[in-house]
This record gives sequence, C-alpha cells and structure tokens, in this order.
Amino acid sequence: MQYQDFYGKKISTLGLGGLRFPTVDGDLNRIDRAAGQKVVDAAMQQGINVFDTAWSYQDGDSERFLGEALAKYPRESFLLGLSGVQTVFSGMADASQVIENAALFDAPKPLSDAERKTLQRAADAFFKTMGVPCSGCRYCCGICPAGLEIPLLIKGYNEQNITGSTWKIGMLSETKGASACLSCGACLSRCPQKIDIPGVMKKLAEQQ
Repeated sequence: MQYQDFYGKKISTLGLGGLRFPTVDGDLNRIDRAAGQKVVDAAMQQGINVFDTAWSYQDGDSERFLGEALAKYPRESFLLGLSGVQTVFSGMADASQVIENAALFDAPKPLSDAERKTLQRAADAFFKTMGVPCSGCRYCCGICPAGLEIPLLIKGYNEQNITGSTWKIGMLSETKGASACLSCGACLSRCPQKIDIPGVMKKLAEQQ
C-alpha cells in the first residue's frame, strides 16, 4: 500500500468508502454485519487506514456499522472523515474487491503526459454523453413523499437525451411520472452524487 504524509500521519492512498457495504436480503438500509466485518478486516489487513461514511449512507446504518466494525482495532490505527486528503475512496462490497483494489495501489504506475491527455479527452467525451451521473443507490426513494422511482426516472431521462428513445427502459411506463415530483428537495440530502433531483424531474416532466 502506498501512503502519503498528512501532518505527520501516514495516510493510505486507497480508502474504504462506506456506501456499498453488503446488505441483508436486498434491503439497502440493513447492513450484513458479518459480511461487512470481513470487508473492514480485509481493508485493515491490506494497509488501508482511511475510512469514510456519512449519516445519509444506508439510512444511517453505515455510520453505526463502521463504528462497530472498527471498535476491535486501536483508535490510532485508522482515521475517519478527513477532508483535503488526496485519497481514492472506493465503496467495496466484499473482501475480494478490497484485495484487488489494494493490489493496484501497491505498485502504482504513473501515466505519461500523453496518456494523461488521452484519458482526459476520453473523460470529457464520456461526461458529455453520460447524462445525469446517478449510481442507482436508491437512497432518495425512501424519503420521497411522492413515492417516485427516482433512479428509474433519471435512467429514462438519460436515455431520452442520449438516444432519443426510452423503450429500452423496462417498467418506466408503469411508474409515476416526473410531473408528480413535489420539488420539496427532501431527496437532496440523501444523494451521494449531489444531483439536483428536483431540477432533473422538472426537465423530464417538460419532455414528457
């Protein structure tokens, strides 16, 4: 594992994000404690010492679980919630993903200037066509007073703007339309991607 210095502390360049812990029976807000502990243990074993979570992750269960999982380790052996640190956070859902990602940070191979420019061009082209960067986490759904299937609607919005057709998006015609959005903003605090969901719903409603 590669580390960087931060005010005298060694910070791992790979951190564990608390957004994708394994869940119980598909319930996004109930973390599987046994499986999740394996993820945290694997992270510590691989030399990862930076962990990130937020109260909105998995309806608050991410914070509770991470506190429980790290309690077995000395407090000085890990760091939480650091801002301004150049660490790549990955929401890893099982131990194999931790091991695979950690291996990439054991022997980093910096890109050449030409490779960086090529990658930047590819990223620019990607972001112009990808639409709204919704990850489908569904944290916005449980709090929506209108009961909207927000990730599904955003997927339809992206498809409409990219291909001009939404026929490939199953169940879209059977769910509430974006016009049912109350623009209350309750979803905004739950979105890890900081998407202006009411704004997207307004634009989608105008297209429908």
